[in-house]
Amino acid sequence: MAIQIQIRRGLSSAWTSADPVLAEGELAVETDTLKFKVGNGSTNWNILPYASGQTGSQGPTGPTGATGKFGMNPVFSRQGSLVATQGTQRFYIERAGTVSTVRVSVGTPSSGSAIIVDVRINEASMLNAPIVLQPGEYTKLGSISKVSVLPNDYVTVNIDGVGSVTAGANLTVTLVIE
Repeated sequence: MAIQIQIRRGLSSAWTSADPVLAEGELAVETDTLKFKVGNGSTNWNILPYASGQTGSQGPTGPTGATGKFGMNPVFSRQGSLVATQGTQRFYIERAGTVSTVRVSVGTPSSGSAIIVDVRINEASMLNAPIVLQPGEYTKLGSISKVSVLPNDYVTVNIDGVGSVTAGANLTVTLVIE
């Protein structure tokens, strides 16, 4: 008799919105980013760190419908209330490929005015325009022309707007590299 094991799964925006507490040892996967977390029985999703390590390949088609392998997609995360900042943290590309998708998500949306984020590769914006999360929005894809990257290229994130009444919080920027 075959035994089937299913892992909790859903879109990153749904996890962020629901903000559940995962049981101790419970796995949960973001189906659009392929990142996962392991519960400890007491910490809410938005505070619980992502599990570390290399992900496997997805496919023949990945979550964006594009052909190719997915894994080791760079993720930038800033916990807590957002403050305007210009590229103060770098994260480095591990493998050559083409950035096909840039997603910005927050655990807490802003109010009053928008959160504005620019994602830069080696100091040049990779977006056609900064990503603007309007008040109340949790996630948005950036408009991007596919950008080629090489190992040791670096990515910085500029946070140009955070909200005027209430600042957004718990920012995550995910790149999909094909």
